[in-house]
Amino acid sequence: MGLLDTLRRTLAERGLIAPGDRVLVAVSGGPDSLALLHALHSLQDELGLADLRAAHLDHGLRGAEAAAEAQFVADWCAGRGIPCTIGVADIAAQKAARGGSTQEAARAVRYAFLEETARAVGADKIATGHTQDDQIETALLNILRGTGLDGLRGIPYARGPFVRPLLDVPRTSVEAYCAEQGLAPRRDPSNSDPSHYTRNKLRLELLPVLERDYNPAVRAALLRLSENAARDADFLHAEARAALPALTLARTERELVLDARGLRLLHPSLQRHVLRAAFAHLRGTTLGLTHEHLGPLCAALAGERRLPFGLTTPPPHCAARVTQRRLTLRTQELTTIPAATGAADSP
Repeated sequence: MGLLDTLRRTLAERGLIAPGDRVLVAVSGGPDSLALLHALHSLQDELGLADLRAAHLDHGLRGAEAAAEAQFVADWCAGRGIPCTIGVADIAAQKAARGGSTQEAARAVRYAFLEETARAVGADKIATGHTQDDQIETALLNILRGTGLDGLRGIPYARGPFVRPLLDVPRTSVEAYCAEQGLAPRRDPSNSDPSHYTRNKLRLELLPVLERDYNPAVRAALLRLSENAARDADFLHAEARAALPALTLARTERELVLDARGLRLLHPSLQRHVLRAAFAHLRGTTLGLTHEHLGPLCAALAGERRLPFGLTTPPPHCAARVTQRRLTLRTQELTTIPAATGAADSP
């Protein structure tokens, strides 16, 4: 099945885009995102899209090369009458302010840019070019990190305004589509360097070894694992959402107080999912919320660990405190002060 037919099927089965939607496509200029924009533009009338636009962010990490990519996207869109918003960011400064890796800072800034652009142009959906290969790589990467069900499920087809219409399309089909349509996408050379990112090393070295020496169908196996995990995770999330109201003692816009004694009676798996649901209620997302946060809270509820000062999640910040009777979650506005330029690390 070709890219267009697979795209049509995914959109129909997953309900990602509806007639009348205004869609903003995130376009890096690479094969995946360019193929997605071209395909949606070709199907715009068939899908009944009210508006189709593109957005591109120059992360400020690769100088003239990145600027040339931004110009390529702008020119490509202009040649087809597709409105396009180009943004420029300083990821190095954001990394210094936020902490974490360059990739994490770039992702946070990119998604914020896309959401801000969508609001500005009145877009209902933000479409990204993640493919089936991205899904496979994400599942395997999360396994290596020691993930739970949500990590095993990989990339969701939809989360908030974001939709990923190409998740059922393998990268080989994307490349074939680009060749058939005469597209000439830009290529980021860093994606071909296994020493550049862990994901590159996994894609270029580990997956080929697994296919050759362990299971020729390892990609299909990882996809089945993701599908099974997604089904089980959806069930637990639904159970957690159903359990949360009865465990809620008090609720405001910024604070949620839960019955600690009631939480202790839950199965450990459901308890963890209820805590995730509670954090999601206040933070608006579970991104950045890991075992490093939920594990200590569950241990504190069980009396196996003391948290005299509570704990705080990564941005968007949420503080948690546990007593014998209550677990209190409260959103916080924290200001991170970046280190002065040239300052030495503390001993």
